Amino acid sequence: MSDRRESLASPSAADAAADASQRPVAKRRRRRALAITLAVVALLAVAIAALVGYALSERGLPYIVARIVAQSGGRITVDEPTGSVAGTMRFRRITWHGTDATVTADDVVVDWSPGALWSRRLSIRGLGARHVDIALKPSTGPTAHRSTRGPRRRPAVTRRKRVSGLTR
Repeated sequence: MSDRRESLASPSAADAAADASQRPVAKRRRRRALAITLAVVALLAVAIAALVGYALSERGLPYIVARIVAQSGGRITVDEPTGSVAGTMRFRRITWHGTDATVTADDVVVDWSPGALWSRRLSIRGLGARHVDIALKPSTGPTAHRSTRGPRRRPAVTRRKRVSGLTR
């Protein structure tokens, strides 16, 4: 009968020994998985911080402007952007080409607070241009307003409006 007890006890003793040897392996695997996960999260945090730092720097502004110009499909052109997206930006010339108008602004300065975007607000502290030119294409069809004196003919000349010396 003692043989029978040993045979019954032996499998449970073997299982206990196997479980005891697998516990450290499972702990090591969990620790390794946790270490890898933390390393990946840390790398992502560093990459995001570097990207934000680059975007807010003076070197990031031309990249962001190039992305905006590309997204506009060529309707916007921007010459010589300088400054930082985090504060004051300067542009030698900004041009917008619409279907019925073209707007050109020379020596543009934009001073804004990008932190206001977190509150879903746009806060521009200062906006100025040395010279703004608005060129409107002439109307080709009849206008909505008709004079009681009859139709008048207008020369087909582009109308230009000039604004100089914008101040705050």
